[in-house]
Amino acid sequence: VILAEEESTSLFIGVGRKRGIFPKDIITLLIQGAGISREHIGDIRILDNYCFVQVMQDEAETIIEKLNNSYYRGRNLTVSHSRKPEDESFEDSENFENIENYAEEETAQIQMKSEV
Repeated sequence: VILAEEESTSLFIGVGRKRGIFPKDIITLLIQGAGISREHIGDIRILDNYCFVQVMQDEAETIIEKLNNSYYRGRNLTVSHSRKPEDESFEDSENFENIENYAEEETAQIQMKSEV
């Protein structure tokens, strides 16, 4: 599904390929866990330890509220707005690498807090 860029936003979800996650799993999680319509879920990019998913801006907060800190596949799930470098393209691979590094640091910090 292609979502209009001006009406959509990207969310960070702290689960990825290493936990056996595929796009269909993220779609199911959003539909069943947050009550989001399939037509409101856009691009999904799954990396080793986390993923990014495009959703409608007006549903992003609902998704975060319903899924953040929920239990999924044996651990608490982290769901938040993804952070993009200012004034730079999300699709630019060099910039995307910076987002990945930030996301890994954010996930590590959250895991350290949950272990305390």
